[in-house]
Amino acid sequence: MKKIEFLMENIQRFNKNIKRHADNRFLYCWVSMVWCGLRFGSSFDDFFRYKFHEKNNYERDKFITYRRSKKIIKKYNEPNHINLFQNKCLFNSHFKHYIRRDWLDLSACSQKEFNEFVKKYKTIMFKPISGSKGQGIVRYQYNSSDNLESILSRHRNCIAEEIIIQHKSMAEINPSSVNSIRIISFLKGNDVHIIGCTLRTGSSNTFTDNFSAGGVAASIDIESGIVFTPCINKELQRFLYHPVTKQQVIGFKIPNWDNVIKTVKSAAKIVPEVNYIGWDIAILEDGVDIIEANHDSAHRIVQMIDQVGKYPIIKKYI
Repeated sequence: MKKIEFLMENIQRFNKNIKRHADNRFLYCWVSMVWCGLRFGSSFDDFFRYKFHEKNNYERDKFITYRRSKKIIKKYNEPNHINLFQNKCLFNSHFKHYIRRDWLDLSACSQKEFNEFVKKYKTIMFKPISGSKGQGIVRYQYNSSDNLESILSRHRNCIAEEIIIQHKSMAEINPSSVNSIRIISFLKGNDVHIIGCTLRTGSSNTFTDNFSAGGVAASIDIESGIVFTPCINKELQRFLYHPVTKQQVIGFKIPNWDNVIKTVKSAAKIVPEVNYIGWDIAILEDGVDIIEANHDSAHRIVQMIDQVGKYPIIKKYI
């Protein structure tokens, strides 16, 4: 039943996208969608994310599609090791040398430890231990009248983290969120190759920068660390300036860029059984802080912004 509901949701969304992006060319888009699914492994969402309705087969073949991404993950990310990336407690412990913020495992801490942590930092983040896409994240501001026993009880499935203080220039883009860098890496032997880089920033008053939660993103040049595209949101709308703060994004240079790349290339070797990873990096005044890493690397965001397929890049290493 759930599979049928999922299929119907995809069909409805695809038809809406035909009206929105393809001038109601239903027959052409549906025939092309079936062909692209069979030939290139694209999903319903891939078709419009990558503007396949405007591209020929030569251009379509350059994209990491849903099926191609799943095949890479299955072959190069060993299932017995992916829990290190799914579980935030395990991840923060395993990559402790790359984590600059303080944190606490609420599933195992005592009430005293929790009370001390809250009173020390005042404002903290609750993150589900196994959550993703920014879902379930709560920002908490301590008040002396709060019942900390009750608060801990409600968040035993979470970790608590100190608030990240990002680089001043990163905060200017959107001060309500920690604006991070998503970097896709692939480990081949002892060499780490960067597949794509993206600036992710929150929108409105959100405190997370997740693309799926309403954020916007722009592409970063791997060599220079300079943003070279407009922002885009999940509805495929493009913005020359940040939609809320009106800050210019094109031409913005990410601070500490050499350190960002160095950190990712170092961290990517920690678990050699997991080769294909998406890293989320916060930029600090004096360095970088790894927020998290994803074994199920989001193939879409590094391609849909600049509309440049990254499959020829990763094919060199698989």
